[in-house]
Amino acid sequence: MEKPKLKPGQKEVSILLIPKGKTYDELSSLIIRLSNQYKTPMFEPHVTLIGGFDISKRDAISKTNKIAENLKPYLIKISNPVYLHEYYKSLFLKAEKTKEVVEANILARTIFNDKRDYEYFPHLSLMYRNSSDKIKEKIISEIKQISLEFKADQIHLFSTANGPKNWYKMQTFDLKI
Repeated sequence: MEKPKLKPGQKEVSILLIPKGKTYDELSSLIIRLSNQYKTPMFEPHVTLIGGFDISKRDAISKTNKIAENLKPYLIKISNPVYLHEYYKSLFLKAEKTKEVVEANILARTIFNDKRDYEYFPHLSLMYRNSSDKIKEKIISEIKQISLEFKADQIHLFSTANGPKNWYKMQTFDLKI
């Protein structure tokens, strides 16, 4: 299937960290199962490094390349399914906020000149949905404990405009250092 082209005004981009191999397969299977069972959007397993920028494709590629050139690969540890009352943080796995994880976000925010006031909350979503605590607690009891890790040695520039069903990967960058 051919990737959709950016439409006029559709420039929202995000930089995602996507696991590989067995970790990707395990998390992808879980996301697909939950999506099918609860009729929620499907998406690739990922931890967002930085996101939600309205920027031209050319500038997004240039800035993402600059991040890749100045960031060394690092480990992301994810565990403990939890939930909040937010659509994009409905049900997720917490990512450990290590020095490397925080420094990668600071570098990305600096390069993207991100002046928004927020605390970076690294996580890997399992489900996007506004649902009851009862449903989320049931899912967590079925999932039990998860403890996984993956090496972030690439960053993926995604178009994240218009909801998860319309997201697509624009380009992948290997971390250079």
